[in-house]
Amino acid sequence: MTMTDLRPEYAEHLIRSRRAVRAYRPDPVPDATLRSVFALAGAAPSSSNTQPWQVEVVSGVARERLSRDLLAAADAGRLSLDFAYDDAMYTGVHQERRSRAGAVMYQAMGVARDDLAGRAAVNRESLRFYGAPHVALL
Repeated sequence: MTMTDLRPEYAEHLIRSRRAVRAYRPDPVPDATLRSVFALAGAAPSSSNTQPWQVEVVSGVARERLSRDLLAAADAGRLSLDFAYDDAMYTGVHQERRSRAGAVMYQAMGVARDDLAGRAAVNRESLRFYGAPHVALL
């Protein structure tokens, strides 16, 4: 990429074409591609160049075991969140945006607003990593 590629139109295209994927193909990504992606991500700027992250990629049997253990923990009521979450944290325009986004997502999946079991099933898919063959843990 050259400096001429960094036009406002390019940035706008990247931002507007962003998607939140809720289903992945099961095809594994080649190890060389994963290494390349994370090498590039490792070059991202950070405060004082500390790069305070470590990435672990889980695939195959280990990924299946992690998913199974997360589902079992959820069923037993033993899941913990990375950060405090409460529906009340969204108010005003933020709650309106959240509601609209949720309505569009569930409608696209064929789940009615009042279908609590269907919504719960969709949410459980996150513990299956939406079928992605790899999971990157940061």
